Amino acid sequence: EAARFLIQSSFGPTTESIGEVVGQGITGYLDQQMSLAPSLTKVGMWRTGLPFSSALWRHGWWRLALIAPDQLRQRMAYALSQIFVMNTEPGTVIGDNIDTQAIYYDIFVKYGFDEFRQVLEDVTYSPAMGFYLSHLNNRKGDLSINRFPDENFAREIMQLFTIGLWKLNPDGTHQIDESGASIPTYDNDVITELAKVFTGMSHSTTNNGSAAESFYDQGSGNDYKFPMKVWDEEHEQGPKVLFDDVVIPDGQTGEEDVQQTLDALSEHENVPPFISYRLIQRFTTSNPSRAYLSRVNSCWDRCDGEMGQVLKAILLDPEARGGDLDSEYSGKVREP
Repeated sequence: EAARFLIQSSFGPTTESIGEVVGQGITGYLDQQMSLAPSLTKVGMWRTGLPFSSALWRHGWWRLALIAPDQLRQRMAYALSQIFVMNTEPGTVIGDNIDTQAIYYDIFVKYGFDEFRQVLEDVTYSPAMGFYLSHLNNRKGDLSINRFPDENFAREIMQLFTIGLWKLNPDGTHQIDESGASIPTYDNDVITELAKVFTGMSHSTTNNGSAAESFYDQGSGNDYKFPMKVWDEEHEQGPKVLFDDVVIPDGQTGEEDVQQTLDALSEHENVPPFISYRLIQRFTTSNPSRAYLSRVNSCWDRCDGEMGQVLKAILLDPEARGGDLDSEYSGKVREP
């Protein structure tokens, strides 16, 4: 049973870790793991003994997966990275900069047990994500030249990172309207409005670390290591009407618009079942029952999205620890 638990909660059981679980109990082991300092890939990649290359971050990731003491944190970071997906293939300004790759991934290592809102903000301001989903250097609209704000990040932060396509019940089932149809969480008009929120985001540094002076100062290389800044000179002014009639009022700064939007997204009723479902899939079972998801969803509500507590609820749930191993709701294919 200890080995089975470690297959779920680490990158694989060892004789030593099995002994720790048997000695401390599962709850004691989880508490001990959550108390450990984060093992960052930015540090680990330089301890591989391998020469510098665009693949060094990946080698560092493997090193930590194999030997890092904070295995639970490493598994949580890996799970979150499969939700907040970002491309690190060589041949781009991100794929060829191992420090930038590490800094993005280490968001999940550092904050994987903290509140979901923290992770969402760091991902939003990451220039790596800004480059990937093109809200880096996103300019306000100009109808005279038929220019409109880029919609990529606005769409994906809803569809993939927070609230999904359909309004959900706490057990993950779709909310249904009077005609029996699923209720969308947003429409194309909301995407257009939300895209305006993420205008004006650009580098906070330029020339490899010097403070940028305007939206138009172009970063390069190591400037992708620093969080982006919202520059009002290219931020779309005016009110913005988002999902569930959330209104971003006129007269705010771009920074205030982004912060209010992140608050509204992270507080949306869909976030607990949407994110919890995906975490359950990464850790315990590909097809969680409604009751399992409801219990984890209740934990999310009680702890205000503190993901360490949510993860404990996922791993300690009766459906994960015991249950019917022949049930349609049991188990998943092991990570390759």
